[in-house]
Amino acid sequence: MRVLVTASPGAGHTFATVPLTWALRAAGHEVLFATAGRLPGDLPAIVGAGVTVAEIASRERMAELRDRMRARTAEEARSLGISPAELAARHIDAARLARHVADGNGWAFASRIFGQISAATLDGLVEVATRWQPDLVVYETMQGGGPLVAALLGVPAVEHPIGFARGPEAVDAVAAALAAEYERYGVGRPARHTALDVCPPSMAVGPAYGLPMRYVPFNGGGSAGDWLFAEQERPRIAVTLGTVLPELGSDGFGQVVAAAARTDADFVLTADERQLAELGPLPPNVRGCGYVPLGALLRSCSAIVHHGGSSTTMTALDAGLPQLVIPHIADQFINAEAVRRRGCGLSGEDGSDLAGDFARLVGDDGLRTAAQQVRAELATLPSPADTADRLVRWASTPEDETEVDS
Repeated sequence: MRVLVTASPGAGHTFATVPLTWALRAAGHEVLFATAGRLPGDLPAIVGAGVTVAEIASRERMAELRDRMRARTAEEARSLGISPAELAARHIDAARLARHVADGNGWAFASRIFGQISAATLDGLVEVATRWQPDLVVYETMQGGGPLVAALLGVPAVEHPIGFARGPEAVDAVAAALAAEYERYGVGRPARHTALDVCPPSMAVGPAYGLPMRYVPFNGGGSAGDWLFAEQERPRIAVTLGTVLPELGSDGFGQVVAAAARTDADFVLTADERQLAELGPLPPNVRGCGYVPLGALLRSCSAIVHHGGSSTTMTALDAGLPQLVIPHIADQFINAEAVRRRGCGLSGEDGSDLAGDFARLVGDDGLRTAAQQVRAELATLPSPADTADRLVRWASTPEDETEVDS
């Protein structure tokens, strides 16, 4: 079978779909991964995973998209009589409210941001799909072109979510933003569609929806220094802000470093050279290490502090570590609330007592017990290999004979 896997540009979206891509390929199916590069290292990282990649939008087109999005934001702010910074704060407040939603709604940012990204990559995706003629399309939730392409080719579609919110609301929000594109191509939604569910059942936002699948972390490849395996005299806490926040100029590392200096633990910052240079001299208990695959790093750690990206949050859950989530944008607030509600970590939204939060991370047995419970829960879910087999059987069987519940 030919399977087209497509994801929105960015490591947080593409990396989460790699394990299922591997499983499909290992089962003998032809797999093509269609995406674009938001940052210089995005496409090489996917190619480095041993995946055949089709670039559906050039770096120049992605740069033009960023410029257009900034211009639209500036124009919206002018029309409202406020500054771009004030408008950004309003958008963040809207995303913050999403953490209180129990039915999977609260996806306004999906249509505002990912609708535009999906539109910018759509024609390239259609061209690749039309030439390659897949039998099945697997799409990451925020890649709105996935279901459109499946409908255009008349093949089944599978949504691959990466976070905690269940239900069709996010996909529907992006599709609504692409209404003009659906009309241009003369199609509706796919006739056959199902969804996966990678969320631990005890942490899900919303009722059961889709096929459960174990989240298997993929964080890219990299070299592990000797220090990673050295014996430790006290707890080690990993710190990462992902790829988006540093690009936006977040100063979150500065706050963390200041609090770390007052904490009886060692800290590892996964920051690049530019970010480390901006921080200046680090306290003796803080190491700047550049990029290290997060899964490998967490095996040597007692806890993690991060921004709340879905892939980072799920990788920490897979490691069974307490986590402090400091959300800034988008679904990070949903993720932070899911962690706090389950009791396997803390939400440090206001950042008022980071040193106190750090002490709880390494000293609160309740957090550690809950984190290990979630890890055990994840291990009971069907593997990507089992799920790949089930999806292929579903896609190969006429709809009137069998169907996968979603």
